[in-house]
Amino acid sequence: MKKTIISAFLLSIFSISTIRAITQNCYEYAMDAAGQELMHYGGTWGEAEYLSAALDYYDMCTETDGNIADPVFL
Repeated sequence: MKKTIISAFLLSIFSISTIRAITQNCYEYAMDAAGQELMHYGGTWGEAEYLSAALDYYDMCTETDGNIADPVFL
């Protein structure tokens, strides 16, 4: 019983740490990717367009648990 409780506690700590790491990595990825897209298309976006792109990249990143490649612009 004690081992089960301890295991569950350690798993929850690991899960929280993993989620925080994914969240931070995805935040950094999203801001960087949106900045790259902004520069690729001429740097004429307003703040709303930049934040919209960053949110899109953040969503893509979190949907894959942080396993996402760098964006490619055509």
